[in-house]
Amino acid sequence: MEDLSFMGKLRLSNGRVRQPLIGVASRCLTTTLLWMVTEGVTAAQGAAAPSKTACKGWDNAFLTTFHMAFAFVFIGAFALSLGAPLLAGRLFWWITASRARILWITLGVLLLSVFGVVVYPRFVGLGNLGFSGVSQRYLDCEGTQFGAAGLFGGLIGHDVAAISQWPAMTALLAVAALAGGALSFVVSETLVKSIGITSKVSGGEA
Repeated sequence: MEDLSFMGKLRLSNGRVRQPLIGVASRCLTTTLLWMVTEGVTAAQGAAAPSKTACKGWDNAFLTTFHMAFAFVFIGAFALSLGAPLLAGRLFWWITASRARILWITLGVLLLSVFGVVVYPRFVGLGNLGFSGVSQRYLDCEGTQFGAAGLFGGLIGHDVAAISQWPAMTALLAVAALAGGALSFVVSETLVKSIGITSKVSGGEA
């Protein structure tokens, strides 16, 4: 009987110890859950849509980069198509063929520009390289009315975030590359004909 009473007292003692431990554990769990909910709400508030002023600033910075890229594409396609023979004419046979050279250089400049201006910002990230003045949160401005200037001073896509106008940007970069390539072809053909005429005249006089 004494052993039984001892075991009973031991069980009773263990039960009394467990109850406070369960209470402490439940309070800790409740506190942890409340902290997690509070942190989630705080994070959601911090991730709220950026202000119209911020969106406007980022959009202007993005437009500046695009307009510069547009000019560089035109100049690059023109200059490289004409200057490539001087730089690497002895390394690659197609560089000495004017039509093949202009075609491949124009295509290469176009692909690089589309990757740098259209693909890179959306899939790699903003805030670096040519987009150092554009926050990654600029992507949250899509679909927001913040008075976007639009491409080329509003001629295309007024009041629409520039980064959302990737089809128009791609088309414009293609136009710039093709225009630069076409101009280089005209200049190249003119120079070839002029040099040919000069050579014939010189040979005739001789």
